[in-house]
Amino acid sequence: MSRMKLPESVFTDFSDSIGPMVVKELRQGLRARSFTWAFLFVQLLLLIFMVGGFVESSDSRDTAGSFWFLLQVALLVVMPLRGLNALNVEVKLNTMELISLTRMSAWRITVGKWLALMSQSVLLAIAVLPYIVLRYFFGGMNVVAELVLLLVVIGLSGLVTALMVGLSVVSNFLIRCFFTVPVLILVFRFLGESVYRVSRGDGVAPFNLEWEAWLCIVPAAIFLGCYLLDMAASRIAPEAVNYVTRRRIAALCCFGASLVLSHFWAVPAALLLSFSFLGLFAIDALSEHPPTVSSVYEPFRRLPGGRILETFFAPGWCSGTWFIFLLSALMAVAALLSPQAWISSDLDSAGMSIAMILSVTASLMLPLAIMLLSRPTHPEPVVSYCLTGIFLVTIAVSMMPFVERGDLPGLIQLVVLLPPLSIFAIFRESVGSHEPLMFSVVQVLVLLFSVAVVLWKNLRVRRAMAQARREDLSV
Repeated sequence: MSRMKLPESVFTDFSDSIGPMVVKELRQGLRARSFTWAFLFVQLLLLIFMVGGFVESSDSRDTAGSFWFLLQVALLVVMPLRGLNALNVEVKLNTMELISLTRMSAWRITVGKWLALMSQSVLLAIAVLPYIVLRYFFGGMNVVAELVLLLVVIGLSGLVTALMVGLSVVSNFLIRCFFTVPVLILVFRFLGESVYRVSRGDGVAPFNLEWEAWLCIVPAAIFLGCYLLDMAASRIAPEAVNYVTRRRIAALCCFGASLVLSHFWAVPAALLLSFSFLGLFAIDALSEHPPTVSSVYEPFRRLPGGRILETFFAPGWCSGTWFIFLLSALMAVAALLSPQAWISSDLDSAGMSIAMILSVTASLMLPLAIMLLSRPTHPEPVVSYCLTGIFLVTIAVSMMPFVERGDLPGLIQLVVLLPPLSIFAIFRESVGSHEPLMFSVVQVLVLLFSVAVVLWKNLRVRRAMAQARREDLSV
């Protein structure tokens, strides 16, 4: 009796070419109630908006505002916020060691989490395409502009999701809110004008930017997303794995490129981007524990000039200090070579520009010195560093009304001793022509104090490492 021929197998599962972390997270995410209810809720509201708008008016532009607002809330708030516990849950449940047994690197784990969340966001975005087509048939819309805007929203969703996944390694709720809330506010403010213009059919290209600007914005956004994911990966990676060096080299290249572009265009927004990058790189570099594994330093010692490279690109807050000084020096050189960019930013003198750079650098270094003096062995140094920085910024904000009212002469000593407040005073032009020198001198003293604390603590760390190696050899 001949055997019956079995039917060809059908696709019932994910392909083997997809990463195991992506498959795991997709299975859990698609079955989660948060995704199911968000998907159904968005579909129901869109259906109500479409039917209500078409019953009252035949012009689909009347429903465009509600349509895009709801879509932004779904793609830029609801879906990214689901990644705020992506890595923290694994740490709390003690499943990270079990995942590491699969020989997946920390980078693959982090990227897999992000890809799973972005796949669900893209699925939700594809689900709204029929509503765009439906509105097109009723007239009154520019389908090309809205499709381009949809791509921009998806791209911003990926960037915000990368930030949420990066913050998921931090257990402190205050730190998460401190970075999450401003980012969401900026995203909605940035997209508000574009949504209004596209919904009225006033333009095809979102934000009315030239193609040269998009050639800079898109690579910067991609770099920022990759940098945030790499930061998260380095926090969950074993101590012997070095993700820091490649990240700092990439940060140095990106920072140099942003300075060149900002001074080539001489626009304040591009200059503000350089300051933003400096703050991000400082939070990353100054909140890392020095590695106690000597194998991390071996690649530097095998290279010519390895000692110099180790000074700037080795893991830890000590090398991070010199790395931030390097970036600040590049910014100072750029300010002296191209003062026209700083003039457009209301910093109309070389002395004021240098005072601003010193104040920003001191604002980034002082929390590290306070952290090392108070809690040098904090299990999450990024929490201690950020909380200290938030405390200093809070004091500065409380003192800003005095600076606004012009009561600076009586508070000048307090202002120059508190770097964040001195930044505000310089930007508000609350200092006289003779005071930038005093600002610079005091900020240099703050930087010298911070460097002294860093060197002292680093010497103690080196001695502890040497003692541990001697004990291992004796055993």
